[in-house]
Amino acid sequence: MIAALLSVSTGATGQERAGVVSTAATLTVLSVPVERVGAGSDRSAAATSGSDLAVGDRVLTGPDGRALITFLDGSTVTVEPASEVTVRQAQMQGREASSPPRTTG
Repeated sequence: MIAALLSVSTGATGQERAGVVSTAATLTVLSVPVERVGAGSDRSAAATSGSDLAVGDRVLTGPDGRALITFLDGSTVTVEPASEVTVRQAQMQGREASSPPRTTG
């Protein structure tokens, strides 16, 4: 399963079952301010390092804020200052879903 981030989005994906939220990634605050908005919520709260993120959660950084999002597969995304990102799950179909990564050389 590959996870990805898409910038500026509203609301949850609708893929979560009601009342069941699974962890998609972990947040690390590199410099404040960093806020987290839970999926389906309009309320932001100060984020803390080690927080679990679910699909649909948003991470907002202030003018000096930076954060690192680490997905379960070990991949990371750095959230730069004055940014907003939404955690999404990449959907792959057909051969892409089962094909190993290709290398060139």
